[in-house]
Amino acid sequence: MIAHQPSQDLAPRADSGRAEETRLMAAFQARRDHASFEALYAAAAPGLLAWIERLHLQRRHPGDPRETLQDTFVNIHRYVGTFRASAPGGFRSWARTIAVNALRRTRRPRAGRAILQTDLGESTPEPADVRLEPSAAAALGEDALALRSGLTLLMLHYARCFDQLSSRDRAALRMVEVEGRSYAEVGEVLGTERSNTKMVVFRARRRLQALAAACLEPGEEPGKGHREGHGEASVEPPRRSRLRRIA
Repeated sequence: MIAHQPSQDLAPRADSGRAEETRLMAAFQARRDHASFEALYAAAAPGLLAWIERLHLQRRHPGDPRETLQDTFVNIHRYVGTFRASAPGGFRSWARTIAVNALRRTRRPRAGRAILQTDLGESTPEPADVRLEPSAAAALGEDALALRSGLTLLMLHYARCFDQLSSRDRAALRMVEVEGRSYAEVGEVLGTERSNTKMVVFRARRRLQALAAACLEPGEEPGKGHREGHGEASVEPPRRSRLRRIA
């Protein structure tokens, strides 16, 4: 007859297995290499798969437990930096939390899922690292700062030119462009017919465009050539560029 081992001998084995998985995970976290990941997978995958199978049964999940296991190890690889070996339960508790989240996501349809190769002898493809290099991240930050500065200058330039318009032009553009009023509503305020209101707005836009263009000319300032007459601003048209067109 085969003698059964006392049940109390199983607890130390379970604890040693848990400690070994945590040790292997810490080694993979430190080295981030293929060999360390394969060693972790070989040690932890069988027990984790059995736990996931029980979880599928408890939640009556129709999916494949092996697919949940694949998703779990993909996320273990992806979020290796968040693992803390000193946390209660070590690797096993951390991995089971990831497995529960992976199982929840499988209830929602996804365009595609990453597949982890576990075959022995073939390289396990690492998930692509989409994080930017430090130099690229710094360059992107500088570009964003320059863009914000440029936008601020543009808005200040626009406001300065807008202030050079007549009060009627400013009111017409504000009601149409900012408040989103119809031409009929603007006409009621300005005391003009609908067709005339369209012309008022059109001319106001042209004057603002001319002011902005003139302001960008070297040595020019917004408002130069500005004349008040008949309640409307009159602006000199922008000068043509002196650059010759290259044939």
